[in-house]
Amino acid sequence: MKILVLSNFYPPEVVGGYELACAQAVDALRRLGHEVLVLTASARGFVPPEDHVLRRFTIADIWNRHAMARRPAVVQRLMDVRSRLVHAPNVAALAETVADFRPDVAYVHNLTGLGGLGLIAALNHLGVPWAWQLGDSVPSYCCSVWGRVVPALAERFGAEARGTFIAVSSRLVEEIEGLGVPLNGRVELLPYWVDGRPRPVPRRRIRNGPLRVVSAGRLTPYKGIDLLIEAAGIVKRSRWSVEIDFFGAEADVDENHYPALLQQHEVEDRVRFLGPLDHASLIERYRDYEAFAFPTWEREPFGIGPIEAAAHGGCLPIISQSCGLAEWLVHGVHCLKVKPTAEDLARAFLDLLEWRIDPRPIADRAHASTWRDFHIDVIAPRLEALLRDAADSPRASPPGAASEVVRLALLAEGLAESLVAEAA
Repeated sequence: MKILVLSNFYPPEVVGGYELACAQAVDALRRLGHEVLVLTASARGFVPPEDHVLRRFTIADIWNRHAMARRPAVVQRLMDVRSRLVHAPNVAALAETVADFRPDVAYVHNLTGLGGLGLIAALNHLGVPWAWQLGDSVPSYCCSVWGRVVPALAERFGAEARGTFIAVSSRLVEEIEGLGVPLNGRVELLPYWVDGRPRPVPRRRIRNGPLRVVSAGRLTPYKGIDLLIEAAGIVKRSRWSVEIDFFGAEADVDENHYPALLQQHEVEDRVRFLGPLDHASLIERYRDYEAFAFPTWEREPFGIGPIEAAAHGGCLPIISQSCGLAEWLVHGVHCLKVKPTAEDLARAFLDLLEWRIDPRPIADRAHASTWRDFHIDVIAPRLEALLRDAADSPRASPPGAASEVVRLALLAEGLAESLVAEAA
């Protein structure tokens, strides 16, 4: 098959797991013999060219909150519209790429920042069947203005966007539809994956401590970072020791937030913020730890970090009982599930330190099952089958012209901008 992949970012431009998963899927599909072309945003710095990657999209940089806050309110809203609804230059880039490449199917990943609603509409208009890899609530994002779902947009999305949705958890599907955005095409559940090859992992003894814990990703309160710091303090007051290392960039807090929290809970000597690492270096560091802690918020769609740490470092996953990953793992068999509270986290740490729970068998099973069930080469044939089914699905109507879809995108963008300007 000729597969056109759409993604807002693509390595080495990485914001999180969505982009890494996209690249791993692309490589796996190419290994299966498919012709894959990635259409993504222009890089923010120099990136060596790759034959199978086109960096033609323009992205609305809504992630830079400090820069956004300095812009006038009307400019912020215009950027929000371009990020979520439609950005005509991106529709033009898509139409040009479709005309040149003539894909059998589009494999859609994260469209945040690209005007994703317009891109899905363009694929429909151009007659390109698609499958959308849902690693987050992107359809609801694309049907929203200023963070609120617009019922009329959601209704039209449900009526027109009848492709294949590949969701990483049932809770993600429930969240999207609970926000009023129907997924009226084919919906399939498929977990995220790991890549690489297994190798022996260190044999460790936790008894008597310290328990060495790692957490990585976006370092923000909703990912449970504050809870982990508080839990470290509870363990310390119980006269045991847990040492926690964080890898990643701090977000959504001012620069004094975490230093003050460390001081408040008296764990400056137990908790370290070690900054971001490239992906290869990060998975190598997992071998230094006994557990990966992920007490994230309820709406976490999946959570790839814990199973990567289990696969590459033999770490015991300690995860929020409500996150998407929890649907795919069994408590006490492949992981420990906790309520996202400092008290429940501390209880799990103390259970390991005081030997009420033997971590090694659980970590060993997590390591083995990750390579067996979550490796991209195991999952890729299922992705391939879903993409082939989408490519073979009957077309609802004859494809429209590229010039027409660009003209419609310009009209839609102009109308949206006029509405924003009038509301300012």
